[in-house]
Amino acid sequence: MALKNKVILITGAAKRLGREIALSLAHEGATLALHYHTSEKEIHSLLKELRDKKITVEIFKADMAKVLDITTMVRDVVKKMGHIDILINNAAQFYPTPFGKISEKDWDNFLDANLKGPFFLIQEATHHKIQKIINIADSSGPKTRGNYIPYWLSKTGLISMTEILAKVLGDSAQINTICPGPIDFPEDRERLKNDITIDPQEISKTILYLLKEMTGITGNTLFIDRGRRYR
Repeated sequence: MALKNKVILITGAAKRLGREIALSLAHEGATLALHYHTSEKEIHSLLKELRDKKITVEIFKADMAKVLDITTMVRDVVKKMGHIDILINNAAQFYPTPFGKISEKDWDNFLDANLKGPFFLIQEATHHKIQKIINIADSSGPKTRGNYIPYWLSKTGLISMTEILAKVLGDSAQINTICPGPIDFPEDRERLKNDITIDPQEISKTILYLLKEMTGITGNTLFIDRGRRYR
């Protein structure tokens, strides 16, 4: 699939991996719909950078834990851009929740934003000619990050949802999950200096591979972590 002029909705696009993905897809000439929630400064900075490069781009604010926000965002994207060709579910909540101290609010934060939100966004987007969906999960898994139980349940749920929706969607849309390991962002280098990290461009390249080159992969999970999850 050539990406030039394809309408791509990216959630959590204001910074970190979402920003990297947006810049990578802009280089391919895609038309970008960039979601954000609270990162006002960062999204407007990215918007200016992309428009300076003559990229067609719009920004859309929504709380991914609220279905009404999600349906409104999809409606607004379609109104401004005509349809949605590709969806990348990147937005997520992430913070530690040690067992024994997990609150109902923590539970709801993770399951709503990381699992419920992507599901309803996919469901709504499938009404608008969507062709490909990529969900971003995480490679580490509960074996290595036991202090993040609601987070891992939400991400393993996302992987399972991808498999189920591959059957439901059939040939109408491809859906896959990418599971990165810890990503080598400058602000994290000191904290992760003894860990195994991944260049964010590796994730962007994998996304481009799935979107541009592959027509027969759906319902799959691609782990990009240099084998960290086995060590």
